[in-house]
Amino acid sequence: LDYIRYADSRAMQRIPLKEKYAIIDSILARAAQKTHSLNMYMGADVFGRVTLNRHDHIGQKLENFARRMTTIYPMVYPSHYTNDPYRISHPYYTVKDGVYKSKQRLGSTRIVAYIQGFGMKVSNSKLSLSAYVRAQIKATEDAGGDGWVIWNPRNAYQASYQGIAAHRASGEHKEELEHYANVKKPRYRNRSNHEDDESETNRLANRDAGQETIGLIEKPAHNFIHPPAPRLPEPKAKAAPVERADDPNNQKPEPTNLAEELDNL
Repeated sequence: LDYIRYADSRAMQRIPLKEKYAIIDSILARAAQKTHSLNMYMGADVFGRVTLNRHDHIGQKLENFARRMTTIYPMVYPSHYTNDPYRISHPYYTVKDGVYKSKQRLGSTRIVAYIQGFGMKVSNSKLSLSAYVRAQIKATEDAGGDGWVIWNPRNAYQASYQGIAAHRASGEHKEELEHYANVKKPRYRNRSNHEDDESETNRLANRDAGQETIGLIEKPAHNFIHPPAPRLPEPKAKAAPVERADDPNNQKPEPTNLAEELDNL
């Protein structure tokens, strides 16, 4: 689910937050009821700043979404933290902080971060876009996240592929099966400043020196989602109703699977 929220405007702030939560939850509940009946998982994206606060006037709250969703996709694009120049210029810190805090608050709910694959304000970090992407990927892993999705509004993913390739070549990449078999609680120190994460961003930038011409990897990394989602159980097939020759309506049999149901909409 995408953009299940209220507009981020002053006018919408007049609506009580309790009312916003109730209305959004009713939408999520209806969607969850439908997907559960089809034996499907469902997730939703939320604003990145929602990982840092307990209440937000757009009506999104991590805990409320986690009650209905199996996966939450926080959009932790560093460029979108308006009036926070540190988060904009330090992608590793920004993504790690958002993913880690989400995991701490939601426990078993899967956290798959949307990360930034476009150039907006990347120059503030003094990193190339590919290094910026790589820093974010490493941040999701270091924070104990369940994956990542790279987004570029123009579908221009060359720099993202380069960042993925550089990350895999660094030897810091965790294999998918090993990740699932050995998931541990994230280790994250409380800090009074950003020195550790700033040095990590700088280290990644230095390691990328001379690698800007690296070729594209041949295949997307699980459609930009790492690691892959758990395999869904096979849905139970419904018995097709018996047609009667004397049925004046001559109705079509009820679809026996999701594909047929969608075809008949």
